[in-house]
Amino acid sequence: MTTHRFKFGKIFIITCLIVFGLTNCAMGSLTITGRSYPPLAETEPIDVIMRAVPDYQVEQIGIVEVRCGQLNHCIEYVKEKAREQGADVIILADSGIVTSIQYMPGTRAGNTSTPGQISSSSGQIQTWEIARKILIPHNETKGNKKKKNVSEEI
Repeated sequence: MTTHRFKFGKIFIITCLIVFGLTNCAMGSLTITGRSYPPLAETEPIDVIMRAVPDYQVEQIGIVEVRCGQLNHCIEYVKEKAREQGADVIILADSGIVTSIQYMPGTRAGNTSTPGQISSSSGQIQTWEIARKILIPHNETKGNKKKKNVSEEI
């Protein structure tokens, strides 16, 4: 009977760790699609754009696919990856929900048995673009071209 409790306790702890891990952290992958830049400091701000086009031009550096339990964990994970690649903008491209179901079969020993357990967890799966702002000097924009005076032309 003691070995049953020990085995059941082990399974319960492992299941809890899996569920806790899926709901409180993020895991993902990075695909580099552009040039590389030096990493940014942790204190550097990162613009977060949610399903919109930024009002400035950007140069794409890569794509991050991330799975997490909560949106803020996804954002922090993507910001970390962005800083590592020198990106100062992250743009949400796609988002969805994924649900995992796990079945742990019951055990039988002698006259006693324990029933199987079903556990489920759901989380977000997101695709983010990491990018770098393209700064355009004011004197190069079309609307800001400097007009010459008559005295400058002579």
